[in-house]
Amino acid sequence: MRFKGIFVASILALVFSSAAFAQEVQVDTSGLSNEQKAQLVLQAEKMKKESEKGVVDKVTENLTNPNKLNEWVELGKNAGLALTAMAKELGVASDQILKSDTGKIAMALIIWKIMGRDIVDLIGGVAMWFVIAPIILWSFHFFHMTKREKSKEGVVRYNKRYEFQSNEARNASAIFHALSFFTLTFLTAVIVFG
Repeated sequence: MRFKGIFVASILALVFSSAAFAQEVQVDTSGLSNEQKAQLVLQAEKMKKESEKGVVDKVTENLTNPNKLNEWVELGKNAGLALTAMAKELGVASDQILKSDTGKIAMALIIWKIMGRDIVDLIGGVAMWFVIAPIILWSFHFFHMTKREKSKEGVVRYNKRYEFQSNEARNASAIFHALSFFTLTFLTAVIVFG
C-alpha cells in the first residue's frame, strides 16, 4: 500500500509539474543591475548544488551507517536462528532441512517475515524507475533530437521532429524533462534506500 501511494503521488507530481512547465515563464530582471543578476545566478547554482549534495549524502549515509549495517547483520542472524529452531523442532539437521521442499518454503517465509517490506520496496522502486525513466527519455528524444532521413538521391538530412514556438519553450521543455528524470531518480532512491 505504501508503494502504491508513493507511485500515485509521483505520477501526480509529474502531471502537475508538466502543466507548470508547459507555460512560458518570464522573469523580469530589467530592474536589476548586471551585478545583481550575476549574484542571483550564483545563488541559484549554490542552492542547486546543496540540494543535489543532500540527496547523495542521504543515500551514502544509509550505505555507510554502522547502525544500518548492524541492522542487516541482525536480520541475517535472526533468519539463521529461526531456521535452526525450525530444524530442531522437526528433528532434522540444520543443513538437511534446506534440501526438502518444506524447508525451502519455510526459509522463504522466514525471509519474507524478516525482510518482506524491504524486498517490496527494492523491487517496486527499481520497477518504477525502469518503467517511467524510458518514457521520459523517449519524450526527450522525440522533442529535442533530430530524425535522420535519407532522400531518394542519397542525401542524408537531420530534421526536427517537433518545432517549438520559441527558444524559451524549448528550454522549458528541456528543464521539465531533466527535472522529471531527477525527481524520478530521487523518489526511487528514497523508496529503495529509505
